[in-house]
Amino acid sequence: MTGWQGKLLRINLGSGLIETELLAEDLLESYPGGCALARKLAQLENISTENNKIIIAAGALNGTGAPAAAFCGIAGYVDDVVCVSLPLHFGAEIKFCGYDVLIIEGKADGWSYILVGEDVKILPIEELADLNPLEIESIIRSAFDQWRASETKIISIGDAEKFSPLLGLVTDGFVVNYTAKLASVFAEKHLKAIALRGIFDLKLARPSEFNQLITEAIKDFRDKQKNFEEKFYNIFQKVNIPLFSRIYANEAEKIACFGCPIACLRKKKEKFLPDFIAIYCLNRMMGINSIQEALSLYDFCTQEGIDPVALGLSARILIELGRSGKFETPPLRAGDKKHILHLLKDKDSLLHKKANLLAKEYEMESEFKELEDSLKRIEKIIFSDIDGYDNKIKIIDALGFCPYILYLFPYELLIEMYQAATGKLLKE
Repeated sequence: MTGWQGKLLRINLGSGLIETELLAEDLLESYPGGCALARKLAQLENISTENNKIIIAAGALNGTGAPAAAFCGIAGYVDDVVCVSLPLHFGAEIKFCGYDVLIIEGKADGWSYILVGEDVKILPIEELADLNPLEIESIIRSAFDQWRASETKIISIGDAEKFSPLLGLVTDGFVVNYTAKLASVFAEKHLKAIALRGIFDLKLARPSEFNQLITEAIKDFRDKQKNFEEKFYNIFQKVNIPLFSRIYANEAEKIACFGCPIACLRKKKEKFLPDFIAIYCLNRMMGINSIQEALSLYDFCTQEGIDPVALGLSARILIELGRSGKFETPPLRAGDKKHILHLLKDKDSLLHKKANLLAKEYEMESEFKELEDSLKRIEKIIFSDIDGYDNKIKIIDALGFCPYILYLFPYELLIEMYQAATGKLLKE
């Protein structure tokens, strides 16, 4: 098998059983991207409230160096199957550990984390359960020498003892949007973190052809990089988020997902800047217009592991409740960052309720639905000038590519990279 490792790692936190299973080639070929594969496995594993599992799946092109093909999928069950794309390097590291899929089931007796390297271990971490994700990452890496520490890839949750529905997943210092529901699955399993450090190579079907495709793609990107960066900023002007240009106009270190030349994430003074969706939540949902206040609140989200999307939805419902006159004293006013921080630190505040439950309790379901729809509309606006976007995005999602790739490389190139890596023709 080429492109894939062909193996699944199954870890039972309750029994401690660790097993390696072979994956059927036709399954991988039919679901070549991380989210596509994770969703299918969730169906095959029949996950539910009573049989919940964490399924993390790497796609065929994760770890190959294909530009913008870094997204793996992570799935669990919260009212229904939830699957989110995980950026940066975690998907590639799964492949370097010798697997395509991790399935985590059962519940640990006490708080634990999983270490996958030369061996697979379930390690107790009870006394560190209240640490934030950045502290947990530091402690896990402190067990290794500097080189291996920097190569270890981690996902974790925040203070598990005071679990909030707003907590999300953090990977290598970056808080991932839309992961609040999945963090709750980690918490119910007493799983604080997963750390990976792989040593295996990937075999490609036609390596020379694949490397030639990558070389030409990177050269083409460098030739038009300046024009793309200008276009990148112009794209987001269409959505009218004032804070985006003001935050990204500052000098900052460019951060890329594995193998991606675009490097659309930014760091400043070792801290991630909010990505576009997070900026939308801070600016448009919470009404924060000051750069300093937005960055300060986002730093707090990163440190504590709070999903900016979950926070934005809950905060906006509270703001709308205040405007509706249902409270004598508004529970939150737009732009009041100080009050948001106060409510975040009070685990009994309304802000820590799930936004959908808060909306249902105060008869604001239609407002909540409009907020969710507004997030979906952003993508359509950003990619509105790409011909055939609705059809192309289905293939992009199925292969685990970041959609920004559509602005840079011919759609046909992505198909060629898949076929050179796997030796397979892409099915409908």
